[in-house]
Amino acid sequence: MKLTQREIDLLRFILEQKDGLDIENIRQRLGLSDNQIRYTIGKINQFLRSRKASLLKVEKDCIVIGNRERVLEEFTFFVSHTTPGQFKFTPRQMEYFILLKLLIADDYIPINYFTKVLGSSRTSIVNLLEKVKKRCAREAIQLDYVLRRGYRIPEYSFKRFAFFVSILKKLINIREIYSFYYKDNVYSKVGDLVFFDIFELDVLFEALEKTIEYSKTVDDQMDDTAFLNMMILNYKLMKVEKEAPNPSQQERLKQLSQFLSSLEMNHEQKIEDLQLAQDLLAYLNAKIASAFRLVESRHSTEVLTRHLQRFILRQKQHNPMQDVNLEFVKTHPELFQIIFTALRSYKGQLFQHVTVSEAALVTLYYINGIDDHPVVCQSCPRILIICAEGRAISRVLKGRIARFVDESYIDTIAVFEFKPQQLQDYDYIITTIKLPEVDSEKVIYTENAFSEAFLQKIQPLLMGQMCVTPARDVTKLSQIMEVLVEELGDQIQMDRIEAKIINILASNVIKKPSIASVDFVFDPTMLVYHQNHEGLAWREAVQLSSECLLEHGSIEERYTQKIIRNIEQFGMYMVIAPGVMLVHAGAEDGVRQNGLSMHVFEEPVIFPSTDGMPIQVIVVVAMDKQNSYPVIEGLIHWITQEESLFTLRDSGNRLKCIQKINTLLGKKEGR
Repeated sequence: MKLTQREIDLLRFILEQKDGLDIENIRQRLGLSDNQIRYTIGKINQFLRSRKASLLKVEKDCIVIGNRERVLEEFTFFVSHTTPGQFKFTPRQMEYFILLKLLIADDYIPINYFTKVLGSSRTSIVNLLEKVKKRCAREAIQLDYVLRRGYRIPEYSFKRFAFFVSILKKLINIREIYSFYYKDNVYSKVGDLVFFDIFELDVLFEALEKTIEYSKTVDDQMDDTAFLNMMILNYKLMKVEKEAPNPSQQERLKQLSQFLSSLEMNHEQKIEDLQLAQDLLAYLNAKIASAFRLVESRHSTEVLTRHLQRFILRQKQHNPMQDVNLEFVKTHPELFQIIFTALRSYKGQLFQHVTVSEAALVTLYYINGIDDHPVVCQSCPRILIICAEGRAISRVLKGRIARFVDESYIDTIAVFEFKPQQLQDYDYIITTIKLPEVDSEKVIYTENAFSEAFLQKIQPLLMGQMCVTPARDVTKLSQIMEVLVEELGDQIQMDRIEAKIINILASNVIKKPSIASVDFVFDPTMLVYHQNHEGLAWREAVQLSSECLLEHGSIEERYTQKIIRNIEQFGMYMVIAPGVMLVHAGAEDGVRQNGLSMHVFEEPVIFPSTDGMPIQVIVVVAMDKQNSYPVIEGLIHWITQEESLFTLRDSGNRLKCIQKINTLLGKKEGR
């Protein structure tokens, strides 16, 4: 209970006078009637009774105080912890107060109590209680109502008290609680409402003192949410201990003690996780420092440490992050690879099953700490890509290498256009065709330009000369998460929030140019499963696979012959994955219209190579426009995935594969 301004003024005046102050003197000095004086004294006595202090007595129209010092002590304490003046609470503040009062109380609370304390109408309080009901329902907390008795929350659960803490943090700042405890008198009028109308002050001080002492034993590592959770449980435990013994009281004491024990155990585990997170952070920093210059700060270190704590918790609970938008990783592939490898190798592979999404999330947080200019910061390397025809494979490969190097620094040509003197114009030459007349470290030869192994091989060469520019929209994530943790606490599902925010922010990190609609000849009859072609020669397999495009008018007969001659002359450069060939020639070799056909052979076809390379999937592509290349890049990305190949090889998945191909080609249904 607290005193109104009139009650404060009257009690202060009485205490300033000697015993025997007559009511007539009060009338003249304060301008109060006899009835107002007697009513106000009755309210003051209610306050003094709640503080176990001596009451004011009226004897022969004079005011008498029993233990003046005790009354003065309680009055001084109250005034030092309250703010003067009138104050109108907002509807949201009143709603939070009602909710807190119901969450902390064990007995029914009538509507009249709220109208009196908040100085609001019954209609307003009833409307606010409807909102409180909905809040409780969303949290799955039962709220009972009994006519003429009021409202009560019967359930005793940790969720109830954790919900109390989350609402308390929204209503007042935790610094007000410390200020109240240390009698600094620096808090708001809403703080008055909380301290004097929700809590019993003597129990609150005792609970705060016990919690503060505990926090000192754990080296002050408790965050605000953990501190408040422990404080409120201590408060409730002390309150229930003062009740008369009965079965209900004993059950509540048992539950509260269990909640406190669990909280202490969780905090001890949290400290262990914090130490592990700090050690993991140092390990990651050491690995990253070999390739990047880090800009470390107290802020970034704290943000990373908190994130790694949540990462460690998810690993222990076998509940890894899933479905994170990975677009931003393409702008920092080397950083991602270093972090992914480091996480899996940490402390004897403690986190060996870490997912790509988890590693990507750690990478995202590190983007904030990377300087815009690493130790090595030179111009992008000039790259030349050589293919048999210089059109299809080289263009698609250019798109993949553009993840690491600005596309304007990459050129593509056909093998017959290459001249040895061009070596001096480029830093690297990537070729799918062997160049016997050239012997240089600049030349990188590969039979499978689309394998992950090849991309990992060239990535360090290309990235080592590049400046890393953080994606600014995404780097705001650490600031956003810090605010969420501060405002909402650690009890919520932070990982789910992180994933959603990443999907929002990362969606704009890489703004890909829109792909114009490209018309490809393809219908369901052009995905063919061959089951009766045992011992088929490779030339026959190529001709068989090209027939669909020939019949649909996409190519001329000479296009097929050119494909065969290219394989005879240049070898197996058209292999894009184990057992998969993307066969093609140039647009000038007989392409009439963009077209695609796909053929799956039950019995692999043996193509000419050193060991005789078995091919089970042949994709025939014809392209007459440059804007077709992004479409083919998407097709290659899909078909080179192990899961996609597994699905494609099974004829039972034919309809599913046709739908996927149509999607990649931008077609709603086969043409």
